[in-house]
Amino acid sequence: MVIKLEQPKKFLITHSVLASLILLGLYWLFAFSPRILVVILFGSISFILFIWIVFLMVFGFLAILWLVIVPRGLKLPNGKESLKEYAESIHITPFNPWKRNLFLGILFAAIIWTCTLLFSLLAGEYTFDLNVIFGFPEENNMGIFLFISSLTPGIWEEIAFRGVILTLLLKKYSEKKAIIIDGIIFGFAHVVNIFAGQDIGTTIIQMIYATFWGFAFAYMYIKTESLIPCIIAHYLIDAFNPLFFNVILGQNILVLIYFVIFILILPLFLTIGLIKIIMKRETEPK
Repeated sequence: MVIKLEQPKKFLITHSVLASLILLGLYWLFAFSPRILVVILFGSISFILFIWIVFLMVFGFLAILWLVIVPRGLKLPNGKESLKEYAESIHITPFNPWKRNLFLGILFAAIIWTCTLLFSLLAGEYTFDLNVIFGFPEENNMGIFLFISSLTPGIWEEIAFRGVILTLLLKKYSEKKAIIIDGIIFGFAHVVNIFAGQDIGTTIIQMIYATFWGFAFAYMYIKTESLIPCIIAHYLIDAFNPLFFNVILGQNILVLIYFVIFILILPLFLTIGLIKIIMKRETEPK
């Protein structure tokens, strides 16, 4: 009796959850190792120079991971493919219908901004301060550099968690299950921010809302069959949302209630509902 062993690369395709966790580990490694390298190689440098070098190195490392190692080395998500075929598999091309994709990306971001602002106004002492996103970059406020740094999660997190991981999960699970698993993995991915100096409480909160927003991102990716609106929305949320979350929170049960309503539930259902309406109109005969 001859036992045939599955090829490692094919094994990863058929065991999508395991493959997703391996990809998550690689994402952590490639996203955070450049920070350590910068400290080792450059020692004490100015904050501005530090964030620029880190950004360029992280962006470059992740480009190598998701454009070379994953499709060529691991042959994920669909086996051996050219770069063009890989781009089509993860739905980063074609860009059209570009008007719809742009509109949905901005719409999703606007929903998050609005819900976050409502939460901030109700749950604590909100301060409208344009320096949060337009100020000079400092250690406690990235300011205008947010428009640069947000490119990294906007592009590479979407390629990772929707383009590759969700595509893998859809091979084995129903759309609903794949969306749930993908959202949970996306939320859990943010636990690594503890090692970047973020406090545990803030990290746990971020993991929770990232999970729910991950559900919405996954739903939009599946229904539009495009990664473009996800990238646009993710970038805009990361770049502008700090302006609407500039709040000193109160210390009562209402804060938790407002968080559940305005940060978790409302953005998810509004996004899914509006995507359903827009996609239904798109498919209706004219």
